[in-house]
Amino acid sequence: MRAVDQEGVQWEVTRQWLEVPRWRVGRPRLEDAVEFSWYADLDLAGVVIWLALVVIVFVLFLVGLPLLVLLAAVLVAIGGLVVRVVFRRPWLVEAKSEVGERRWRVRGTLGSRRAMHEIATAIERGDQGFSPRGAIPISA
Repeated sequence: MRAVDQEGVQWEVTRQWLEVPRWRVGRPRLEDAVEFSWYADLDLAGVVIWLALVVIVFVLFLVGLPLLVLLAAVLVAIGGLVVRVVFRRPWLVEAKSEVGERRWRVRGTLGSRRAMHEIATAIERGDQGFSPRGAIPISA
């Protein structure tokens, strides 16, 4: 949902049902590299077998891995939604713009939808200190 405040700044009001942690992956060090010399003693049959294995592994990674990742993502999404609705976990409602960001926790699907409308209306009115009914503000 979009709202424009009285100064002309456009705000995006959304709710998130699944919060994904941001992981940081480090770069591998050169010292960790391993030197391979196992290929020096291969004959033609060994090379053919190794090439066939490489092709099979490549096809599995090219086709099978994306399918597994897609299946896992769908299961996590469905599971997250079921847990969110059944256990009445609070939704994260956010209002973002280039000026800033505000966040609230709101319990219930209908409550979060109502809060989104209230936030958008308050932004359009110019009420910066507004907090929807039943919402818990979160520091950004």
